[in-house]
Amino acid sequence: MCRAGVSLWPRPSPSWTPVAGRVLREALTGPLSGHQVMLMVDDGVQRSLSLDLLLTGLTSPTVLLHTTTHNTDNHFTTQQLPTAQDVLVMVGTGSPWLLWSPPGWLSPRAVLVLVAAQTCSARKHFQSPLLQNTPSVALLCLNHKPQTPEYSTYSVMTHFPLSANPEPVSLGTWHPDTFTTFEDLFPDQFQDFGGTGVSVISLLSQSVSQEPRVWVSRGLLGLWLLATWVLRVSYTSNLMAFLTVPSLPPPLDTLEQLADADLRLCMLDYGEFVPEALAMSTHPILARLGAKLDLVPIIDGILYEGQEGCVELVLAGTHAHVETYSYVRLLYRDLGHGGQVYPLNEQLYLGNLAYFFTKNTPWKYKFDIGMRRLVEAGLVWHWYTDFMQDKAKVRESRLPVLSLSHLQGPFLLLVVGGGLATITLLAERLLQPNTTSP
Repeated sequence: MCRAGVSLWPRPSPSWTPVAGRVLREALTGPLSGHQVMLMVDDGVQRSLSLDLLLTGLTSPTVLLHTTTHNTDNHFTTQQLPTAQDVLVMVGTGSPWLLWSPPGWLSPRAVLVLVAAQTCSARKHFQSPLLQNTPSVALLCLNHKPQTPEYSTYSVMTHFPLSANPEPVSLGTWHPDTFTTFEDLFPDQFQDFGGTGVSVISLLSQSVSQEPRVWVSRGLLGLWLLATWVLRVSYTSNLMAFLTVPSLPPPLDTLEQLADADLRLCMLDYGEFVPEALAMSTHPILARLGAKLDLVPIIDGILYEGQEGCVELVLAGTHAHVETYSYVRLLYRDLGHGGQVYPLNEQLYLGNLAYFFTKNTPWKYKFDIGMRRLVEAGLVWHWYTDFMQDKAKVRESRLPVLSLSHLQGPFLLLVVGGGLATITLLAERLLQPNTTSP
């Protein structure tokens, strides 16, 4: 038995002390038998009780704790700190500081508080941090009989913090035949989790200890919690994606970057001038690109005549596809790979289109003037953009996956609707005439 002293509380009445000692002895030998107990006794109660006689013959290991200061962590060495105990039993006349400022090493499975005084505030005791953070708690309050104090009894009380009525609950009058087991003295406090309250807290990650009573405050609090929940989910999701998704290499923008990359070039061998021009080029970048160019043969009888070979190499991550800009974009979109590739910003050559006329055609200048007007007016680019977008819409007509950007509109509508509803309700409240009953 390790012995130390006690916290200082108001001195109890000597007439109540024998009753407290008897109840304490019955609790230690009854429902607490077989459990490791850490006992903390009021200094005044300790003087009136014979602790040696009280603790003699107990079959359970009991630690008597004595604290002379509120900061108990600094007055114990690591070897002197009490090991993890099952039950903490506190005997005193008031609300000890240990209930409100428990040291870090104190984490019992159950706490029994025995109040040896006529005044016992059960609600105040159950609101203390130590009892709020302990799975099983019980409070013994004195039922004082002024005429015969030696026959005073104790009421056993507990509370269910998550129930619909969190007020202290009486388990009956203390008697060793009534409270024979640990479960009788410490019933399960969390039989009912309160359902809705737990769901709201887990959704919003907020613990609202006191709900506002003003209807305007309740409405604003609900909108604010919902808004912060959306912001928290979006921020957390983006942060997790940034930290967990492997970063992709930076995209290639120039021909020099393409020449320095490990990618080779692929092109369909249909007699285009590009392979020969690259091989004969004196430009160092173009010459390096020509040395990495691979040609795939034409295959008759398939839709794209062999372009599929270059597409497979590009998707494998080993090659870059060389082809006219518009055609290669439509090719990958038609094959369903438009979202997996991107075009190089710096183009290798321009794929110009031309009209052929008989030599010395006298009215060719009319076509030159008309084509120039169409180009300068922006009609050619407008028609080209419409055509490419229509092709993209045909390939991407399937339903997209909803993302956070798609939900911005409904969320803004919710905020605007909530604001308009609040303004309307305020106007109704202000404009409603006051009616009094005769």
